[in-house]
Amino acid sequence: MKQLVLIFLSLFVFGTANATLTKIGTAAYQGADYNLIWDDNNNGNSVVWLDYSHSGRWATQTSWAIGLDSSLSYNIDAGYNITWSNAAWRLPSVGVNPQNGLNQTTSEMGHLFYDELKLDANVVITDTELNKKSFDKLKASLYWYDKDWVHDPFTQYFNMSYGYQGSTNGDFNFYGLAIRSGEVSVNPVPEPSTIFLFGIGLIAIVRFSRER
Repeated sequence: MKQLVLIFLSLFVFGTANATLTKIGTAAYQGADYNLIWDDNNNGNSVVWLDYSHSGRWATQTSWAIGLDSSLSYNIDAGYNITWSNAAWRLPSVGVNPQNGLNQTTSEMGHLFYDELKLDANVVITDTELNKKSFDKLKASLYWYDKDWVHDPFTQYFNMSYGYQGSTNGDFNFYGLAIRSGEVSVNPVPEPSTIFLFGIGLIAIVRFSRER
């Protein structure tokens, strides 16, 4: 009996494992709620995305992201806890030795596009395809990275419509996507339907044991 219960519990725990991109709550911003999405391994880093696309020039976008924390009100889902790093919200990092082109996964947006969202290079991507997972507000458009590229005066961007990483001057109105480093601890809370099935399973085990 004890062995059967342990086996059932192990199946229950492993069956409710979290995906790599996980919605862990929302943040209220300018009168609306936007998803907070935990990316537990973005090139080795634990980060949280704010699912909000902000339009503006590069210089405007960097200051917008840095000032976000004082503008947000967090509502974290039960079962999750966030310990933010000392760093503020920011635009995504382009990574070390950035290159222009397709399939650039060492940047944070490249990793999100190719490794997490599982999208293909050089294929026209729609808003719907971008938002199949935890995101709701991604745009099939261009997004700024966090700092000027090494070749002044250009700044790098990522094109979410077909996975291209490029560079241009910062005067265009592209989107900004905010990201922040933080460690998330997980204490999963089963959904009601899962609890119901778990209860039925335990009842079946007890009956089977009595019959034996």
